[in-house]
Amino acid sequence: DLYIRYLGSCSGCSSGSTGTLYAIESVLQQKIDENIRVLPI
Repeated sequence: DLYIRYLGSCSGCSSGSTGTLYAIESVLQQKIDENIRVLPI
């Protein structure tokens, strides 16, 4: 599992917890490990 914390304008944005989170997880799964999970703090 990888935990991330949004800072600045992303911290209160609803897009941060959906679209951006999914995009980050997708890239990491393709590049590093397909079993990785990205979770917000």
